[in-house]
Amino acid sequence: MTRPYAAERRSLRLHDWPQRDQELLARAIAPGGLLDDGGRGAAWMPKTYHGYVWTYGRWLTFLKLNLGSNLRDDPPERATRENLAAFIAILREQGVASSTIFDYLKGVYVMLWAMLPEHDWSWLDRRFARHQACLPRRLQSHGLRRGPDISRPDPASRRIP
Repeated sequence: MTRPYAAERRSLRLHDWPQRDQELLARAIAPGGLLDDGGRGAAWMPKTYHGYVWTYGRWLTFLKLNLGSNLRDDPPERATRENLAAFIAILREQGVASSTIFDYLKGVYVMLWAMLPEHDWSWLDRRFARHQACLPRRLQSHGLRRGPDISRPDPASRRIP
């Protein structure tokens, strides 16, 4: 039986992710208790969760197939400007629509933001905003918003706007 998509268009399944990424995701979606806050993704609905997991898996597939990464590096070491620019370039070569590239970039950004809250992702937020500005105005006005505001340390900033 053949798969309908080429390998580079598939998403690495969650159980095939590096152990560190799986642990970070588990922490990101952990519910809070009486004395502690939950992870940044604790309130995600199932469809949102699965969408972000799929997109992040596609990012991991890109790293593995296109950059020859063994995925042993920590996620912040993999999420470089150069790697993200190469990801966007490959998506463009594959004929992926700008709005879909925007969604992929948003998904990678939100996953990293949720999995590694102690890390400064402001450079990625700026890249995300720059890509959003390139979208046609009609797409910008249909509910597509920027990612989470990671500059605010208050608990409300844990929620994705």
